[in-house]
Formats: sequence, C-alpha cells, structure tokens
Amino acid sequence: MSITLTSAGTILWPGDPGWDDARQAWNLTADQQPAAVAFPRSAADVAAAVSFARQRGLRVAAQGTGHNAEPLSSLTGTLLIETSKMRQVTVDPAAMTARAAAGASWGDVTAAAARHGLTGLAASWPGVGAVGYTLGGGMSWFGGRPGRPDPLEPPDPARGHLTGSHRARSTFHGPVV
Repeated sequence: MSITLTSAGTILWPGDPGWDDARQAWNLTADQQPAAVAFPRSAADVAAAVSFARQRGLRVAAQGTGHNAEPLSSLTGTLLIETSKMRQVTVDPAAMTARAAAGASWGDVTAAAARHGLTGLAASWPGVGAVGYTLGGGMSWFGGRPGRPDPLEPPDPARGHLTGSHRARSTFHGPVV
C-alpha cells in the first residue's frame, strides 16, 4: 500500500515491496520496526508526511543516514521519516557557507564546495550525513586539527535543511566551507 506524498516522495508499509530495505538503517545492529517509512524528496513532502502521521495517530521520528540508529526509542507506532532522498546542497562561495538538505552526505557537501574551489571539514567517510556530522557525529582525522563545523543558524526541519557556516574554529587558513 505504497502512498505518494506531494512530489516524488513515498510512504511504505510492512508487506510493501522494498519494506525490509526501507526500514533498515546503515547501522545494521539496529533492527528498526516502524509502523511505516516515509521517503520525502522535498520540504513539502516532509510536511505532508507529518500531517499524514498526525491524522493516523502515529509518532514521528526523522533519520538521515541511520549511522546512529540504535539510540532511537522503539519505533512501534511511529512513521520513520527517512531523509536520504533529500540531498540538495547549495554553496555561497562569497560567504563560504553551504546549505545542505536533511539527507545530504558529507560527500555531497564536499562535491558542491569543490565546484567553487572550496572544501569542507571532511567526515570520517563521504557517506556520513552532513546534519549528523555538523551536530557532532562522524568525526574524521581532519576534524581534530582544523576544528569542528560551526553552524551559525539552527536547522529548519520545516524547510528540510540545515543552514550554517561550516568554517573551522581554529587557525586553519585553508578554503573551508
């Protein structure tokens, strides 16, 4: 009973084709058992998924890459909003800032920054989510010397992105987004 959201996003239920892959986090030790999984592609899809959950009395939990899925409480009765399809990144080279959608990986940010001759503080692997890394996870060998990402603005889940400066908090003088 796959349901289409406002654009190309979908909601899958147990028994739908692809269900086991949909509920599986990157961290394979987490056996997630949500009531349903939404795959939004836009902020409008996120809003539609939240409204859908509210109408059906479901709780809502958001997940980017699923690297840190184990700390989530039980997902029974929960619509899991899996943001991996929301990977847009925009870079303002003059301000040396990046805006990453909720499902963007650090590899997505690095690729977008490179088109402007910039780079970012790399996570431990390009697949680490930009949001999770910015909030303190996915530390790499680059992270200790030049510093941690320094978000200047809070995430805006209603618009489906994290806005902020990802400049180093140290004396590193490279072109960092």
